Amino acid sequence: MIWLRDILKGLLWAVGAAALVIGVAYSGFSHGLAPLVVIPALAPVAAYQVHRSPRVAWLTLGWVLLLVGAFIGLVLWAFRDFHFRAIQG
Repeated sequence: MIWLRDILKGLLWAVGAAALVIGVAYSGFSHGLAPLVVIPALAPVAAYQVHRSPRVAWLTLGWVLLLVGAFIGLVLWAFRDFHFRAIQG
């Protein structure tokens, strides 16, 4: 039961980081990719600071990497037929 709780804590931190990235991206609060990269990178650090558990931090990192990989896969899948010509105009 402890593992399940830790897995869900890691998932919550990763989803919270993803929601914060989406909020920052659409709000126009900052420009550039730096905040969009730093927020998910700091999620495991924040999870460790709150829970004082290396397992929660590693699980958070795993969930963040899974979500980033899914996003990259979704973007690549979306442009599979256009061969990235849609970006060129």
